[in-house]
Amino acid sequence: MPPYLLEPVRSVHESASLSKNNIPAFWGQTWWRMLWVDRTLESIIPDAIKRMPRNLVKDRAVRRHEKVVDSANGRIVGFARWILPPSHSEGWLEAQIEDVTEEERKEFDALFASADWSHRDDMPGFDDPLDEMMRKHRPKNPHISEFTYLYPGIYLEDF
Repeated sequence: MPPYLLEPVRSVHESASLSKNNIPAFWGQTWWRMLWVDRTLESIIPDAIKRMPRNLVKDRAVRRHEKVVDSANGRIVGFARWILPPSHSEGWLEAQIEDVTEEERKEFDALFASADWSHRDDMPGFDDPLDEMMRKHRPKNPHISEFTYLYPGIYLEDF
């Protein structure tokens, strides 16, 4: 068996495991850690867990999610979110999050809103260059990777 398995993320029930992988991966990036000068990694993860279900079902028609799992212990060690063009929304359905009810969506919205996602406010426009680049270079091909997270200590050459 290979040391790592690439699998689709199918359910919002994986939110906690995904957040416990993703936030330490982000925390390892200086530019992201700079946003959280008054917070610790341990204080951010619970709020990320609150936000994840909504993030997973957002734009469900065109977003696809994959995870990398350590085959020895079943732990999630990587995550990627892909955005398909609307013209390809019927493709790659095995990597689409399972649909949820409208009531569940409302619960996820409330949970998302309850998360303390406050970070530095003295850096207005921090994401503006990235947002502009995404608008300007919107791909015409079937998909793009929005982001990929690997748990600290896991490297691409390990695959």
